[in-house]
Amino acid sequence: MNRYQLSWLKPVLLALALSVGAAVQIRAQEILIPESEVSVYLKGPFSKVSLDVGDAGENNNRFGLGVGVQYAHYFNLNWSVSGGLEFQTYRSEALFDSFSDAYAATDVEGDNFQFRYQLDAYQERLNMALINIPIRVQYEDEFTKHFMFYGSVGVAVGFPLVAKYKSRAFGLTTAGYYQQWDALLNSPRFMGFGNWGNQSTGKQELDPKTSFSLLLETGLKHKISVGHNLYFGIFADIPLNKLNKSGDDVLPLIEYDPAQPTSFIYNSVITAAPGAQGDTYADKMKALAFGVKLRYSFDF
Repeated sequence: MNRYQLSWLKPVLLALALSVGAAVQIRAQEILIPESEVSVYLKGPFSKVSLDVGDAGENNNRFGLGVGVQYAHYFNLNWSVSGGLEFQTYRSEALFDSFSDAYAATDVEGDNFQFRYQLDAYQERLNMALINIPIRVQYEDEFTKHFMFYGSVGVAVGFPLVAKYKSRAFGLTTAGYYQQWDALLNSPRFMGFGNWGNQSTGKQELDPKTSFSLLLETGLKHKISVGHNLYFGIFADIPLNKLNKSGDDVLPLIEYDPAQPTSFIYNSVITAAPGAQGDTYADKMKALAFGVKLRYSFDF
């Protein structure tokens, strides 16, 4: 083949090379790998203060929500690592059917006696808010032209911002047994003995520990436009530690106050125990969350 025969081939090869280069460039733009991504998100609706109440009661879920911001750095098209800041609320209630209790106390005159009480039912509602700092590793892969599958795993440390409880006692009756006189007093009321009906308290403080959680998430990433995405996922924040402090002195659930015998002190089921000794009514206080997560992100 001589140079005259090759002369017509050069333009063809050049045109072919330019076409391939243009196609590669277009495809590269379609699957442009971001260096960084910033997200804002909303998650819920199931987040509770999980308690172990044994067979004596129930721990019911109430709704809570989380909002957060997240910064991610991409290593390649599939892998990224992120850190963020999140505000998450947790709500639940503990319910106990009718029960009674008795423990040693001292009255306003300094005499020792056994304070006894009986309840038709007891309810305690717990509300907690944490500032969580999550760290995640995420994998994503193209699912269709406009959707990508993603999955992430990580850990979070949560710092208690608010932790409170509110109590309600139904059908409360109290009595005092004085062993030294073998006398059981069901009255007078000014000494704290009698029928008190239904009682409720205002919000009272709890003092939980720092929370640690395992984070799991999966879903789809939708490309709205170049550099803008919507994530639709499901998540589970699995607690790794209990938040109630071990070694604290246990208290009566309904505490007799000799200074104000008609105003009882309602302690949390987390810190109170039958007879004011031994195991508490509820243990293993944990921050648990799961549900749906919606996230908007933009690349830069």
